[in-house]
Amino acid sequence: MASLRLAVGAVSLALAAPGLAPAMAAPAGTAAEPRPPREAPAGSAAATVSAAAGRVLVDVVSASPSPLRRKQVMDLCVTLGSDAAGETSICVVAKRWAKVTRPGSASLRVPARIRRTGGAGVRVALRQADLMVPAGPMRVAVTCAAGCSATPAAITLPPLIVESCRARQPSLVHSAQDKLGKAVAITFDDGPGPATRDVLQILKRHGVPATFFQIGRMIEQDPGILQRIRRQGHVLGNHTYSHPVLRGGEKRELSRTQRLIRLKGGFETCLFRAPYGENPPAVVARAGSMGLQTVHWNVDPGDWRGLNARQMVATSLRQTRPGSILVFHDGEDHADMVAGLPRLLESLRQRGYRFLTIPELLRLDIRYR
Repeated sequence: MASLRLAVGAVSLALAAPGLAPAMAAPAGTAAEPRPPREAPAGSAAATVSAAAGRVLVDVVSASPSPLRRKQVMDLCVTLGSDAAGETSICVVAKRWAKVTRPGSASLRVPARIRRTGGAGVRVALRQADLMVPAGPMRVAVTCAAGCSATPAAITLPPLIVESCRARQPSLVHSAQDKLGKAVAITFDDGPGPATRDVLQILKRHGVPATFFQIGRMIEQDPGILQRIRRQGHVLGNHTYSHPVLRGGEKRELSRTQRLIRLKGGFETCLFRAPYGENPPAVVARAGSMGLQTVHWNVDPGDWRGLNARQMVATSLRQTRPGSILVFHDGEDHADMVAGLPRLLESLRQRGYRFLTIPELLRLDIRYR
């Protein structure tokens, strides 16, 4: 049995049983009668766990008249159990952070939002993608020092399939801000191609979402692969139609591929990557006028330069930082990239990194299915 456990901080003050008064001092000359330890009554707080629109929400309401305060929400544990995955614990350790611990991996530090809801409630909100927990049915149990009860008894974590994304202020980015903790994005260019199916198998086996920047003429040769990419929870981006060096006036290069991604992939992308990494202001402005975020990278493993698997892994680990965007190429038969990718993913996981799509890494507006 697998379980996902969310711990949030100290709730005992707000959830202590009402009516308990301090013990009276014993009369002089008599021994004080030992006071039994306090036990919090069961059900003195109700916790509701839900998942929708890419968020996992935990709403806690005190049964006593005293409202919960954010700093008092401690010792609260939410357990989501399944038979498919190992045990994962999520502990809110600060006002804006949670610690995620999963079997066989280093712990993760992910953003968490805690806010008051109504008179006596507190909501803990986390992005489902940050937790890196498989989708599917989960049994729900809640425990806390004051005694908690959970509703419902089970929920379903939905698959994270992006329908569309929106860049509020399209610009050129090379990486994300490190305020998200140790998160990175794995990206692939020039596909779909000979390496795409091998890459998809590796990503599925390791539970890693990625972003694929597609060339229009390559889509026309293999249109069916786009739906498979999306069903696995990956995101599609625009990499022009014919992969030319852009000067800024080639709107049709972008619009043709935008249309193919929409028709064949069922996805309205907001992501663009210029061929050869050439990003003159006119190209960035052209993409921005179409609502597209121009996405560069700051880690180049060197698969296109012919580095072997060991060299690519070493280069990537040396360059990767929180917020990094790594670029690989699946449009050609890069056997060393395919060989080194599993080793790299596991090495990054052991170093405490989690993997996000570009829209999640950049915190763009996302609409999930």
